This record gives sequence, structure tokens and C-alpha cells, in this order.
Amino acid sequence: MKDDIGVSLVICCFNSAKRISTTLKFIAAQQVPNYINWEIILVNNACTDNTVEVASIVWNSLKSSYCFRIIEEMQPGLSFARKTAIEEAKFEYILFCDDDNWLHPEYVHNVHTIMSSDSSIAVLGGCGIFEPEKPSWKHSAFFKKHYVNGEQHWAESEHWVYGASATIRKTIIQDLYKKGWTQITTGRMKNKLSAGE
Repeated sequence: MKDDIGVSLVICCFNSAKRISTTLKFIAAQQVPNYINWEIILVNNACTDNTVEVASIVWNSLKSSYCFRIIEEMQPGLSFARKTAIEEAKFEYILFCDDDNWLHPEYVHNVHTIMSSDSSIAVLGGCGIFEPEKPSWKHSAFFKKHYVNGEQHWAESEHWVYGASATIRKTIIQDLYKKGWTQITTGRMKNKLSAGE
């Protein structure tokens, strides 16, 4: 089991060619100590654009030494792409990075530190930061958590975290699958979006 401790960063993509370059640049800029095992898995989830080609070209141009591989899941739907990635992941901590997430340079390191320090953590949420100008809605505080933005101080009592940049333990999710657990929604499926993946 000790050899499996590390982070598998997963990017599930459907027609991500216009977004993936910047995301990969942030991933390549991760500051991960050499003692941490980690990999990057890009999942081609039935893309009909040139996501795979763009991702390959960009990653090669970054000259990163980090392990980067591309796998396929042709059944449309984010939940299918994630399940395939879970099966393919080499490491215990699976970090789901959306194709438009720009991770802080120490994100992978912090995920590893937190997950390895407390075995009771099955799912770890991130802290989304809204990059463009925030909307000036009257009730913006109410909508904050629904737009995957800000701290998740409520997560423990409400029992959910943002899917974007969340981390799960591979052994826990695999055990749930073995016991017959299935997701209620498929998440994004091509151009249709349903919440709750």
C-alpha cells in the first residue's frame, strides 16, 4: 500500500481545446517535493474537437518531467470519465481538476500533506477563487457555494464538497463501487450539464 501513496491528478475533458492550455501550464508549475509520487491523467471523454492534440502539444512544449498520460472514456458523461480514471489511477489520492481550474502552485503538495496526515478523510474539498470580476448580485453570499467559490466550511455538516479540485481516496470509492453504489447523475454529458457528480 505504501507504494500506492501519492496523487493522481485527473482532468476529464469534453471539447476542452480552448481551455486546456492554461490549465496544463498551472499543473506543470506545481511545486511538488521529489518524495511525493504523482501523475497527471487527462481523460478524453468523447471529445469531438482537437483536445487531445492540443493537450499533447502544450504538455510537450512545457518540458515538464511530471508523468502525463492520456486515456479514453468514450461513454459521454463526467461520471463515466471519472470512474475510468479511478480504475486507471496509480495512486491513492485522486484529485479531480476541471479543465478550467488553475491550481495554486502548492495544491498537489497540500493535498498530499492533508490526506496523508489524517486517514479519516475520505473526500477533501478545495477553495475556489473567482478570477474574473465577481457579479454584483444582491444575494451573492447566498449563491457563493453554488458557484464553486470560496471556502467550504459547511462541507462537514452538509456532507458535500465542490467537485472541482476535490480529492478522494481511491480505496474508499472503489469499495463503494464494489458495494453497488452508483451516482444519481452523470454530471456533464457533452453539452448537457447536471449537477451532483
